[in-house]
Amino acid sequence: MIDPPGTGRIRAPSTTSAPGTSRPRQAAAGTNMAATKAPLTIDDLVKVTNLAKSDLEQLQRKFQQLAPVHDKVDRSHFRDLLCDKFGIDDSLLMDRIFRCFDVDADNYISFDEFAKGMSVFLKGKFEERMKFCFRIYDLNGDRYISKEEMFQLLKNCLVKGAEEDEDGVKDLVDLVLKKLDEDRDGRVSEADYLGAVAKENLLLEAFGQCLPLIKDVEAFLSDNGLADLVRGGTADAESPRRPGSSQYLLGGGGGAAGGSAGSPARNGSSRKSRVLVP
Repeated sequence: MIDPPGTGRIRAPSTTSAPGTSRPRQAAAGTNMAATKAPLTIDDLVKVTNLAKSDLEQLQRKFQQLAPVHDKVDRSHFRDLLCDKFGIDDSLLMDRIFRCFDVDADNYISFDEFAKGMSVFLKGKFEERMKFCFRIYDLNGDRYISKEEMFQLLKNCLVKGAEEDEDGVKDLVDLVLKKLDEDRDGRVSEADYLGAVAKENLLLEAFGQCLPLIKDVEAFLSDNGLADLVRGGTADAESPRRPGSSQYLLGGGGGAAGGSAGSPARNGSSRKSRVLVP
């Protein structure tokens, strides 16, 4: 378009549409394309998980049994799975496990997320399990487990249905902090946690159960015909004790802890964390 005579300038074409017309809108810069990303195939998942193709096909059938909505599982059905199949019934920890599986934070778990989460939950290498547990206990996601978070977790798993002296829980927090806080800054970083747990595997679930017992894994895998998940999985050589054992004895020494760790299942209030202290 040319400006009025005498200006000698050419005006850029107008981008305003004529009344009653519409033009396609360009995608905003930086638009997140993950929402339209196609789900991974079974073959793709084999490459990024600890599961074989046959395992994933069986796990997919279990996923369908959870009655997914729009190919996703909601929080309620996932919590039912944790409680019914793995004996994890602490509401706070169930919510944290759900959030760790729900990578895209849309409040649903897709099959991709389910498969990747179960890869660690059922058959994770020891380092994967350590990092998983740390994420569970890091309640606010700031990459530290603070004393306040320790208090909330320990009080939640130790005093279920009973009155408890909060000072006693605070004392326990101080004892656990001494074992985990390797750089002595008053909080537990991921490096602190990984270092302490690598030295003493019994500290893996110091703040409550977030991994399954072997007997529950076996039962779950048997339901799915995933027997080979047990081999080389939760009972791998890297963790000679039952993985994720929270059979920690208050006031016990190393020998007492070693004796309790051999127990295949916890008795009575088996899901309450009992922390090993010097």
